[in-house]
Amino acid sequence: MVKQAKLLAENQSAFLNAAESGDFGKVKKLLDSGIDLSANKEKAESALFLAASQGHLRTVQAILAASVNVDLQNGKYGTIALMAAAYSGHKEIVQALLAAKANLESKDSSYGKTALMWASEMGQNEVIEVLKDAGAK
Repeated sequence: MVKQAKLLAENQSAFLNAAESGDFGKVKKLLDSGIDLSANKEKAESALFLAASQGHLRTVQAILAASVNVDLQNGKYGTIALMAAAYSGHKEIVQALLAAKANLESKDSSYGKTALMWASEMGQNEVIEVLKDAGAK
């Protein structure tokens, strides 16, 4: 039982690291093995959040295809992947998350900001346009 728990923890860690680094092959392999999609890194970022914030489109798409909760809030600040992608200016990822029905009006728990507010603060004009076209206010 202890060995199984250790293996599970190692796989979760490998999954999060692969998502963050954009290692699509490893992410896909772990997704195919049934990895827990709600796992997070040190009680903060999920795999979807990590991939979205780093601009790894294929990885984001693979995680979304595995039916992850697109609006899973990250423990540290209550942000979602859409906010991370908007903040970082990853237009194609924002589009993918919106296609997966990410909540445009979701606000983080620390600052009360939406994805549009984060994109605006960072001057991400292309992302702002995408968010507004999708109905963000």
